[in-house]
Amino acid sequence: GPKSFDIPLSKLTTPQRTLQDGYANSADRALLTYKLLALSGFNPDLVLESKFPGAVGISEILRQSPSLKWFNKVLVRVKNSEGEQIFLNGADQYARLGTTPGNGKTAFYPSSAEISRIKSPDFDLKTSKDVQYNIRLHDNGDARIKIEMTYRGMIYAELNKKMNIFSSEEINQYTQKKISELNRAAELLGDYEIE
Repeated sequence: GPKSFDIPLSKLTTPQRTLQDGYANSADRALLTYKLLALSGFNPDLVLESKFPGAVGISEILRQSPSLKWFNKVLVRVKNSEGEQIFLNGADQYARLGTTPGNGKTAFYPSSAEISRIKSPDFDLKTSKDVQYNIRLHDNGDARIKIEMTYRGMIYAELNKKMNIFSSEEINQYTQKKISELNRAAELLGDYEIE
């Protein structure tokens, strides 16, 4: 569908209509999520995510020249039982709950007129990748290398999506590609595990 503010606000779909139609753009889905959370006893907030990273000075520019053109996504913020903010409507079903590609971007919170950066409370929700190598060298020059990669945030979501929609043959091809990226002569000696 169209981006959140490519259509007039008067054309946003009601949560009831979104449920009826079974289809909506991102802003309509945010309104539905907001309504369902409110009806379930939560205290959600709508959040307008800006196109801009949380650069120094951007908040003041947004305060001086408020306009919907600065924002391109609608998120829903709700607090968990520990009081941490969880952002919804930023990613698909393959991401961990609360993951948003807007982490670190500037956002406007209409209910409080606050302008601040979106901050994921959980380290695992922030987009990052860690790689650990365990290398054993043999006297003949061969090496046995164990590689452990940890994906977080949107990188995790992308890989998780691939692993869920790939056939077993495509997973094997993906595995071989990753091994050959290390070295064309490399061989898989153990199992390629994906958790």
